[in-house]
Amino acid sequence: MKTTDLPSVIATAAVAGVRPMLWGAPGIGKTAAVRAAADQLGAELVVLELSTLEPTDIGGAPYVWRGEYRVATPAWARRLAAAPRGLLFLDELTTARPVTLDAAVNLILDGRVNDEFTLPRTVAIVCAGNPAEHTHGGASLSSALSNRLAHIQCQPPSVDDWLAIVTGTTSTPPIAVPESIDERAYRLCAQAVARARAGKGLVGQPPAGGGAYLTPRSAEALCRWVAAATAARLADHLIDEVAVGIVGEGPWTEIATVLRDPTFWLPTPADIIAGTPWPDTPAGALEVGRALAAAIESGAIDAAAGWTAFNRLFDDERVDFGIPVLSAIVAACARHGVYTPGLERWLEACQ
Repeated sequence: MKTTDLPSVIATAAVAGVRPMLWGAPGIGKTAAVRAAADQLGAELVVLELSTLEPTDIGGAPYVWRGEYRVATPAWARRLAAAPRGLLFLDELTTARPVTLDAAVNLILDGRVNDEFTLPRTVAIVCAGNPAEHTHGGASLSSALSNRLAHIQCQPPSVDDWLAIVTGTTSTPPIAVPESIDERAYRLCAQAVARARAGKGLVGQPPAGGGAYLTPRSAEALCRWVAAATAARLADHLIDEVAVGIVGEGPWTEIATVLRDPTFWLPTPADIIAGTPWPDTPAGALEVGRALAAAIESGAIDAAAGWTAFNRLFDDERVDFGIPVLSAIVAACARHGVYTPGLERWLEACQ
């Protein structure tokens, strides 16, 4: 992923509650991207260079107060907790000493600083590390830790991009920050996971050397990511790169095949009755209209409510979308003895 795309991805991941793990050589702009994301989020930023820290810098120093063992919560943690929104950047994860990495694990897993203090959900966490070829004697990540992260491979800027940045001849692209996740996208992604993995299960094999793999936990994180990225209207290639970093390439390919089927995103009759907009294409509206007529016919939905929902097409000046299924809708309502007010205007439009 280009480092210029990282701010939008990091900001979206913060809304999703997904924790990115940025992999890339030193000096390519990972920290700058995190700072840009924090600025756009309006978040208090704390950067911890784990390779230079002691375990007590992370979890706090122990002390005894009136005969009771206590831990002094670090100032950085209190500052993040006091801010309306916070972003914690744990850099140099793979070059931290083992005892320091151990102290950081609970922080990464569930935001727990120590037994007495946990970061609030308003604090997002981003990690970063260098690939093995750029690390001397670095630590590898456990499978349990890897499975809680979204692994993103960061690419250095091209020579032309670098020149434009340092000479000030380019502007930073706008950063998408959704206010919340798209709840419908979350549900559909969960359904896509279930359909794609039917008969296969949700437990994949951890890759040798660490990385993303499928588990029920990472599948749920994937749904949150897709829902937030949909709300942010991120490009498909960015959604794909992070999704692969959450569940692995093979599982995401299967899930994306289902999720990217245009008919998969069509609203159900229940969605239409609840107020979900009709599809904005004739083909999509035809499929939904046929499903609505069948649902009215079978009694799966209330006929009067179905007719009211169908009439929204007329009110939205998309009469042509409704005419192909008008007779089926009217016939289904008639079989249930339901009056169809406004039918006259449809009949006039058909002439």
